[in-house]
Amino acid sequence: MDIIIIGAGGHSKIVIDIVEENKEWNIIGLLDDNEDLHGKYILNKKVLSNIESIKKYDPTTTKFVLSIGNNKVRRDLFDKIIDWGYTPVNVISNNVTISKYAKLGDGLIINAGVKIHPDVVVYDNVIVGMNATISHDTIIERDVHISPGVHLTGSVYIESGVDVGTGAVVIPGVRIKKNSIIGAGAVVTRDIEENSVAVGIPAKVIKRCTDAN
Repeated sequence: MDIIIIGAGGHSKIVIDIVEENKEWNIIGLLDDNEDLHGKYILNKKVLSNIESIKKYDPTTTKFVLSIGNNKVRRDLFDKIIDWGYTPVNVISNNVTISKYAKLGDGLIINAGVKIHPDVVVYDNVIVGMNATISHDTIIERDVHISPGVHLTGSVYIESGVDVGTGAVVIPGVRIKKNSIIGAGAVVTRDIEENSVAVGIPAKVIKRCTDAN
C-alpha cells in the first residue's frame, strides 16, 4: 500500500517510524505547504511538494495520514482530503495493547506503549501519544489530541477538538467538552466546559479558547 504523509514537522518523524514497522506499506513521501521544506528529507523520506499535489496520485491505491498536531488544522485538512477522494489510514504501532472490544475510527495515529481497554470508542482523526492509557467505556470524539503519558480512566468522555496535555489524568466519569485544552500534568476531577483552558491539580479553568470554533 502506498502512503503519503501530510505535514513535515517534527511529528512526521514519529509517523514515519510507525509506518515503517509495517513492511507492506510504502511511503511515497511527505507533502507540506511550507515551500522551504520542499526537497528536504525527514529521516529518509523526501518532502515532495504542497498538500494539494496529492491529487497527482491515484486515490484507489494511495492513502494518506496527517502528521499535524494542531487539532483545527488537522480537522480541516482531514475533511478536505477526504472530499478529494482519498482514504485515511490508521497508523498504529506494533507495540500497543488494544482490546478486541474497542472500536476504532479512521485516520488514527496510535503510538508505542498505548493501552486501550474494552468498550472504548475512538472516532476519526485522533492522535494518541506514547504510553497513554484509555480505560473502559471511554469515548473520544474526532479531531482530538491525547498527548504522551495521559491517563483517561473509566467512562471518560472527550468531545471533538480537545487537546489533553502530557501526563494529564482524567478521573472516572468526567466529560471534557469540545475544543478545550487540558494542561500538562493536570488532574481533571470535574467536567470542563467547551472552549476552556484548564490546568493544575485539581484542574481549574483559567481562560477561554477564543480561537476555537
